[in-house]
Amino acid sequence: MTDLVSEALAYMRTHEALTVLMVFLMALAEAAPIIGLFVPATVILLGIGVLVGLGDALLWANIVGAAAGAVIGATGGHALGRHYRGRIVGLWPFSRWPRLLLDGKAFFDRWGTLSLAVGLFIPTVRPTIPVIAGMLGMKPVPFQLVNVTAALLWATALILPGALTGPVLATAGPVQTALLAAGALVVIGLLVAFVRRAWQGPLP
Repeated sequence: MTDLVSEALAYMRTHEALTVLMVFLMALAEAAPIIGLFVPATVILLGIGVLVGLGDALLWANIVGAAAGAVIGATGGHALGRHYRGRIVGLWPFSRWPRLLLDGKAFFDRWGTLSLAVGLFIPTVRPTIPVIAGMLGMKPVPFQLVNVTAALLWATALILPGALTGPVLATAGPVQTALLAAGALVVIGLLVAFVRRAWQGPLP
């Protein structure tokens, strides 16, 4: 997985014109039902932020591209849930792994529409929350109001920090870069753990 991420970032750095499109597709895949469980778009977007800070990518173009991908992916999940409603539990892969829907529903029941925003930062429920919202009859207009706002916040939160640290990395030596990268991973891990504990809590 690490090699895949490194190769993707290297490709983006040498193909600037395609970076926004790739960011859009990665965010779309990560927000899509089920597929999002296997796509490391979060790591890619953090790396894109660093490229922005180094002057190799455009900040707002990539934020908008990532947000647009997340919006479309979540919209597909919401439409799927609205179409099938309760019948979706009989469809693969939900019929094979019912816990995916159970965890998503428990999270949505606890936090309501706010779960659409917070769920973007929690990989285990991110691809299923829009599906649950559709299953429970959340109408398209309220869904999209939250969906678009949440996607913009999510994309900004992932890309902007890297953009701010990029100039520091540009002037740092190998040791300083390694220490900064390790520190960033620790901070990101702590933030994810905090979000999971504060917002998700133990699921029933």
